[in-house]
Amino acid sequence: MSQHPLATGDLVTASFETSTPSERTAAPTVGAGRLQSLDVLRGFAVLMIFVVNIKMMANGYNHYADRSLWQGEYDQLIGYLHNLLVHGKFVTIFTALFGAGLALLLAREKPVALAVVLRRLAWLAAFGAIHLIFIREGDILVQYALVGFLAILFVKMTATALLTIAVFLQLTLFVAGVVFPVHYDAIPILWQDGPDMHLEVQRIMLGTSSDQVSARLDAVRFYMLDLFVFGRDWLDKLSVMLLKTGFLTGELAARTYGELTIITALVCATFLLAAPLWLARFRFGPLEWLWRSLTYGERQKMIRS
Repeated sequence: MSQHPLATGDLVTASFETSTPSERTAAPTVGAGRLQSLDVLRGFAVLMIFVVNIKMMANGYNHYADRSLWQGEYDQLIGYLHNLLVHGKFVTIFTALFGAGLALLLAREKPVALAVVLRRLAWLAAFGAIHLIFIREGDILVQYALVGFLAILFVKMTATALLTIAVFLQLTLFVAGVVFPVHYDAIPILWQDGPDMHLEVQRIMLGTSSDQVSARLDAVRFYMLDLFVFGRDWLDKLSVMLLKTGFLTGELAARTYGELTIITALVCATFLLAAPLWLARFRFGPLEWLWRSLTYGERQKMIRS
């Protein structure tokens, strides 16, 4: 019995040029062909990322990032627990799984065409842009899509080469962080903090939809420069992928934290209970179905046989 390429440590050995159109499978992997363990871990990582982001959603990004504004009774404790238990940890897992997903597409017995993978990433970037501009500035889909375009350039390398590159990138990031630390408060064109900025964030959050969209469009500049220039986050995400290819014042009362905890628990519990019921009847989630249909250029079968 042949082993799966990821199980042997060879991330991807498939060649785009040697796969003829008739040999490629231009359809999503379903049923027994899916690796259920990856799906479960991916879902768990997404829920834990939500646990991290609930405080940002409640206060705005400016308050989340500037701890001098954290005047609530339990602010510092919540921040400490976030950093200790979840912050940055499940994003790393999700990033590794994203890279593994790209590898799986290209390491199948019948690998998909490069055009399909590029279309998949392009639609993901489009979904992320809609989320970034019209819903919330804390989007990560655009980041994964853009870095994914870079990750597929390494697809033919051996596992040893990929590991070497990933370690080199992490060491580079470490040295750069020590020698050239990023101080966002020294880059006013990108970042402003303090009470005055927080009041402006309050005004925007309580303003009209057009005010919010306009502010998010301004934030896109910071988002892209932080990702690719100042924050160097794209190198971090690329290296991990390669390893596998009141609310507005900051003065929150104990009852408020209890409400946030209840909301977080209810959302997690709802998804954990609803997902098996949904997947018992349907092959994909609604947006996943739309994404796959757009990726493969045809309407995918939604209802299970």
